[in-house]
Amino acid sequence: MSNILISGYYGFNNLGDEAILESMIKSIGQLDPANTITVLTATPDQTRKDLGIETIDRYNFFAVLKAIWQTDVLISGGGSLLQDDTSKRSIHYYLTIILFGILMGKKVMLYAHGIGPVRKKINRWWMKKVLSKVDAITVREAYSLVDLEEMGIESSRVVVAADPVVATEKYDPQVGREILLEAVRDFDPDQDTVGLSVRSKDFRDPLMYQKLVDLVAK
Repeated sequence: MSNILISGYYGFNNLGDEAILESMIKSIGQLDPANTITVLTATPDQTRKDLGIETIDRYNFFAVLKAIWQTDVLISGGGSLLQDDTSKRSIHYYLTIILFGILMGKKVMLYAHGIGPVRKKINRWWMKKVLSKVDAITVREAYSLVDLEEMGIESSRVVVAADPVVATEKYDPQVGREILLEAVRDFDPDQDTVGLSVRSKDFRDPLMYQKLVDLVAK
């Protein structure tokens, strides 16, 4: 049995991040039902009510430090936490949480992160220094592996996995089929279907695709 503390973008009513958290809790519970899980969240009461786990107010500095001190394993993730494009402060918050875990001698893991974009040189330097000390790193796609490699993180220390949402079973697939029946003329609801949400905006370095191709070709 282990005490596990999870840090991420939770309690902000973001459907994707809340689905990530639910999937993580399920996976951890399958490893050992006796594990105790605590989550840093912006809405401690609501998260506790929704998921039936222990929660800490992510803005209560002393409570967060106490939670890190009392945990056995600190998990950061998932999602795009370590980036400085849409927020200038979030990368500092999450790296600071990770750093405290390291300084307190805890096992620290990055869980299915989507790294970047990290544009500022100081932030990239700080990420290299901090992430070089964590115990395990998993990312949800190869772009993130390339980004970390560019920052100086050894690729052998990084595992490319999948987004935790892939394992989510809460949502009714029939709802998606009904949407597709209305939107797609030739959609066959009896066939196995994979749904993808594609965004056109790519924040990353225009050379990233070639870097990815080179990495895969190795």
